[in-house]
Amino acid sequence: MARWNWLATSANERSPIGIISTAAVVSKSLASNARPDYRIELRAMMLGYILLAIVVIGTVIGVVRAALRPPPPPGLTDAAIRAELRKGNRLEAIRWYRTLHRVGLKRAKEGIEKLEREQ
Repeated sequence: MARWNWLATSANERSPIGIISTAAVVSKSLASNARPDYRIELRAMMLGYILLAIVVIGTVIGVVRAALRPPPPPGLTDAAIRAELRKGNRLEAIRWYRTLHRVGLKRAKEGIEKLEREQ
């Protein structure tokens, strides 16, 4: 893979889309007259860049989604969740736990079970 290091120093090195488009241009220019082992190496390199782009885009989407989540309501605390548990509203307590701690259903259920054991 050392032969293709010049791709990483292109003007678009910070842009996954730029890397993919650069790799596509190189692929078109070299695919017709390249030896078969270079073609395989080139395809592997392009696949790597595409997977990198997918990971980067997924990470950016996750960060943006986390930043755009609304904050929990001001009156929602662990004490309010415990009060719901004392009333017997386990499902409401799980919903509130998920909202307050921003976790999934499984972790919220485990958290509520832990709070129940502590009482």
